[in-house]
Amino acid sequence: MADYTVGDLVAEVLQRFGVGTVFGIVSVHNIPMLDAIGRGNALRMVSARGEAGAGHMADAYARVTGGLGVVITSTGPGAANAVPALVEGRFASTPLLHLTGQTATRHIDRDQGTVHDTPGQTAMLAAIGKAALRVRAPEETLGVLVKAATLALTAPCGPVSVEIPVDLQRAPVARPETLDTLVLPVPPVVVADDASLEALAAMLRAARRPLLWVGNGGKHAGAAIGRLTALGVPVVTSWNGRGAVPEDHPLCLGSTAGLPAVKEFMTTVDLLLIAGSRLRGQETADLSLPLPERRAQIDVDPAANGRTYPVDLFVQGEVAATLDALADRLAAGGYAVDPGLAAEVARTRDAARAAYDGFLGAYAALPAAVRAALPRDGLFVRDVTLSHTTWGHNRFELYGPRDTVYPVGAAIGPGMAMAI
Repeated sequence: MADYTVGDLVAEVLQRFGVGTVFGIVSVHNIPMLDAIGRGNALRMVSARGEAGAGHMADAYARVTGGLGVVITSTGPGAANAVPALVEGRFASTPLLHLTGQTATRHIDRDQGTVHDTPGQTAMLAAIGKAALRVRAPEETLGVLVKAATLALTAPCGPVSVEIPVDLQRAPVARPETLDTLVLPVPPVVVADDASLEALAAMLRAARRPLLWVGNGGKHAGAAIGRLTALGVPVVTSWNGRGAVPEDHPLCLGSTAGLPAVKEFMTTVDLLLIAGSRLRGQETADLSLPLPERRAQIDVDPAANGRTYPVDLFVQGEVAATLDALADRLAAGGYAVDPGLAAEVARTRDAARAAYDGFLGAYAALPAAVRAALPRDGLFVRDVTLSHTTWGHNRFELYGPRDTVYPVGAAIGPGMAMAI
């Protein structure tokens, strides 16, 4: 193609990644990429009033579509303005691709005072994301972008930044023939080994009063979790795990682990199975929340082992696949829990809700009113404010399932009520 530039390559690669919408701010150091997006007329560019807002939009886009979120910023202060959104994306394991410009290659890292020349920009972005990469020649653009997107989409997911100097964005480059058949080399789902699965199944078989704690890593594992609830296993979630199980399910306690009634119930639990949760300090009273003594943990990240609470058994594996395999083993063996467990879960739910409504006082009717006004498949978006800390987490029900991946442009399907 005549006059095909690195900017054109960026625009076309994003389409091959399955991206339909990008978010960002037009700036002197990203105009060649945005011009190419405009020429291609295949990607929708949503402009924001600030880079932080654009980053949060890309984060929400990725969470709702199940695909890759893309934010495009300028260099220096522009890239720095995106840091809050990238930090949030890292914490929530959101697959984000952050494309930022750089000063012209002859000025990079020389502190010559050129426009938006910020020494240490790469190190700043690397510190708050999974990685920060730089394109150093037109011919390596495709390889760098593929590596970045693959890293962002590899569990545990997270933001990856790519710097493309402004002179390189304008540079001509041969269109790679491999674009037409490009498939991201995202590693396959990590499945737990047979020995670990059997050890985990043995722990469940020995437990009569288990409790499954689902975190962010299990938010797309609704079908697998449903197989365990069908066997009588109750569920409590972290804030980021909400929606994995409909919160009106009789065995779902929601994100109420810190409430007195649920804390009392946990003293009777003989096995806590932690699935994709870091048991973070904000939800465990800075790791002081008493948990059942016997604990097992499933996480795709081996570094999660013992990061907050110690466990008797750590199983490395993707949550949905591991819980599915666990359910296979339990169902085959005629698994049974304490016959009175379901009734105790129901009493605990009622007691926790009644006590929390007493705390809310006159505001107790508000969560129910908002819930009644919102369709079951609606989206509930809130900031870290009173709606978040007082009733958003503990009394506003979410129904999921969040294991459904929605293609770009698709309507949200039934049961997709969730908080972003």
